[in-house]
Amino acid sequence: MGEKNENRKRPLPTQIMLTLRGFIGFYLLYLAVGLIRDESGGAPRMLVMVFAVIFAIAGTFLVAWIIRSFIRGEYVGGKADVSDEMENTETEE
Repeated sequence: MGEKNENRKRPLPTQIMLTLRGFIGFYLLYLAVGLIRDESGGAPRMLVMVFAVIFAIAGTFLVAWIIRSFIRGEYVGGKADVSDEMENTETEE
């Protein structure tokens, strides 16, 4: 039964991976603003706005998720990382 719980548990990302994901989120927001500002006559206006909204939503979601993960300590070595505690209890038994 313990093996099933360990298989379901997803590994936590490192702080560097969270930071890179945050930069990707900010870049998506930057692209959304750029699409809105530099709306060209070559592409249909509606298509450009649809992609700008998609990028803005995805970037906002990604940045909010990363900030939440940092606050909760959901990274390797953070408050939510119980792998060290589990290793210590396994070696004691």
